[in-house]
Amino acid sequence: MQQKLPNRQAKSLFKGSNKSGINVKSIFWNAGGLTQDKYTELKVFIAKNEIDIFAIAEAGKSTEDIQYYQIPGYKVTSLKRTQQIASGIVIGVKTQYAIKVNIMHEMNVGDKHEAQITVDNKRLNFYFIYNPSKNKCDLSWLENLWDNRALVMGDFNGHSPISGYKSSDTTGSIVENFLECGPVVYIENADNEPTFFAYNGQQTHPDLVLSHPRLENKLSLKLYQATGSSGHSILLLEVKEDKLYRKQREPCIPRWNFKKAKWEDYQRQSDVEITEQLLNGSIDHIYKQLKDQILK
Repeated sequence: MQQKLPNRQAKSLFKGSNKSGINVKSIFWNAGGLTQDKYTELKVFIAKNEIDIFAIAEAGKSTEDIQYYQIPGYKVTSLKRTQQIASGIVIGVKTQYAIKVNIMHEMNVGDKHEAQITVDNKRLNFYFIYNPSKNKCDLSWLENLWDNRALVMGDFNGHSPISGYKSSDTTGSIVENFLECGPVVYIENADNEPTFFAYNGQQTHPDLVLSHPRLENKLSLKLYQATGSSGHSILLLEVKEDKLYRKQREPCIPRWNFKKAKWEDYQRQSDVEITEQLLNGSIDHIYKQLKDQILK
């Protein structure tokens, strides 16, 4: 099921949309059931930290009674929970934005929620994902939407050495492949801390933030503990771009889809094209010949 909310024109410029640049704050939190007490605490956190967009996973019954979970100054909507996946997502975006919100849901795949906001004519696409435990994550839909303004925040419930686990499970391998096969980077929190603290004392890192490399140097990620929560930390991602004092980022090294390349065909063609005669001469001559053969 997919529901689209119409675009809304911004009534005023965002607080960070001035000559000094832009500043957007977004949070993601797996609440483990969003009660009124938790929501009251959340509203205090949102006001104190001047949050612009928020997404709450495992929101439970609150997704069916969203009229009781409104915050003045925000457009709040929900992806309702289902019998098969006891989750649901609540999302809120400041009404002063020009926004487009797509609510996406696929049974047996996970919950997905997209919020597109426009700040000072600069578009940002936030994709919020909840992948249930022991569920095979699917990111193929995201490959078609990915661009240089894309950000992902979510609870993937996957294991990967990238986020501190000793080995990879199925979901972790899918996330690794997504990182390896496209212009995607993993954003670690400032203190390199786990995002989930279980009641038995176990500490893990199921909550992830992914970004396009062009946004990497504009991002900072911090974790906050929520009292009486499900054990998940609140992820606060700040996108900050200072036009006057912007740091010069290092050139981005392009990544190619190595896993899907036809290596056997490449080897056979290389055996035909690259001969001993081609390798005679100076280093510069050999380099030029090899480059021309590879790129032709």
